[in-house]
Amino acid sequence: MKQLIKIFFVLVMISFAGNANSQRLFFLFAHGIYSVPANNDMSNNYKFGAGGEAGVGVGMKKTFITGTIGYSSFSSKTTPIYNTKNNLTYVPIRVGLRHYVFGKLVYLKGDAGLANVKTQSGSGSSKFTSSLGAGVKFGGIELEGDYEGVKIPNTNTNGSWFGLKAGFYFGL
Repeated sequence: MKQLIKIFFVLVMISFAGNANSQRLFFLFAHGIYSVPANNDMSNNYKFGAGGEAGVGVGMKKTFITGTIGYSSFSSKTTPIYNTKNNLTYVPIRVGLRHYVFGKLVYLKGDAGLANVKTQSGSGSSKFTSSLGAGVKFGGIELEGDYEGVKIPNTNTNGSWFGLKAGFYFGL
């Protein structure tokens, strides 16, 4: 436990030191994602989702324009009639804004774009997608929470979920 506290303390100090010495105009990030359905349309058909994303940010001071590409797969619940699974894949390409509200530690973000959404039983299609979230950055490590949504293909339903993201940040 003492080692974890020391590591946390060092990461916080590195973050403050990096913020004090330089103004970064460009960064790269990569996150692993774990998603939990947020509405009935998703929770009735899918258990959870897992995936990853990578992106870039360009800006000055506290506000950055971001571009993100990702991949997530949602595990379906068993369909009793056919005893088959119908997983959903979600591949978004989005642009957005990231604004730091507390130094370069805490940020709010929002983005929108298109996603290729596909189920195993049907063809995929491009759909509008968006997300809102907040995150915290400790040195080169980011933790983020997002609320995302997209229309499910071949249905009249919209899917939404909460995503927990953890990954790396590289400021240049």
